[in-house]
Amino acid sequence: MKNLIIIGAGGYGREVSEFAKEAHGYGNEFIVKGFIDDTEDPLDRFRGYPPVIGRITDYKPQHDDVFVCAIGDISGRKKCTEMVVARGGEFISLVGIYSTLRQGAHIGRGCIIQNVCNLSCDCVVGDHVHMQGGDVIGHDVCIGNWCHLHTGVHLGGGAFIGEGVHLYPYAIVHPRKKVGNYATVGAGAFVIRNIPAHRTAYGNPAKLLL
Repeated sequence: MKNLIIIGAGGYGREVSEFAKEAHGYGNEFIVKGFIDDTEDPLDRFRGYPPVIGRITDYKPQHDDVFVCAIGDISGRKKCTEMVVARGGEFISLVGIYSTLRQGAHIGRGCIIQNVCNLSCDCVVGDHVHMQGGDVIGHDVCIGNWCHLHTGVHLGGGAFIGEGVHLYPYAIVHPRKKVGNYATVGAGAFVIRNIPAHRTAYGNPAKLLL
C-alpha cells in the first residue's frame, strides 16, 4: 500500500484529496497520507481533510510515498514537482472510476484525470496533465506534458496540444488542429485554425489576442 501525498493544500488540493477517494486504486493500492505546502496553516479554517505533514521545499520522500501535484498554475506545478522529483519522489496518476479510457489510450505519470472524462482510442496524454472533469478527448489526440484542461473541453480526433497548454472550460479544438506550446485557449473558444506557441486565443471562432 502506497501513501499518497498531495502537493498543495489550497482549494485545488482539497478538491484533489476528495477526488482521490473516487480514483482507481484508492484503498487497495494507495491511501491519502496528507499534504505538503509552504503556506502557514493552509487548512486552519477547514476540517475533515488529511493533515499537512511538511513543506514542499524540504520534505524528504519516504519509502512508500507517492505524489501528485495539485497546483493549478502550470509554472508553479512544474517548479514544485521538479523539486520533489529531485529528492527522489515518485509520481502516480489519478484516474476517476467514472472516466473511460478506450483501447490504446495512454496516460503519463503525475496526471489527474477527474471523473466523466472520455479518452478515445489511441490518444496519448503526457506527464503531469490535469483534466478537471467532463472532458472529451478524440481518437489519436496528442496532449503534451504539463497541460491543464478545465471542465468540458473537447478535442477532436487527431488534434495536437503542445506542452504546457491551458484550455479553459468548454474550449473546443477542431480535429487535426494544433495548439502550440504554452498557448492559452479561453473559455468557450472554438479553435478552427492552428494556434501558435505562447499565444492566447478566444471566441467562436477563436482568434488571437493582440
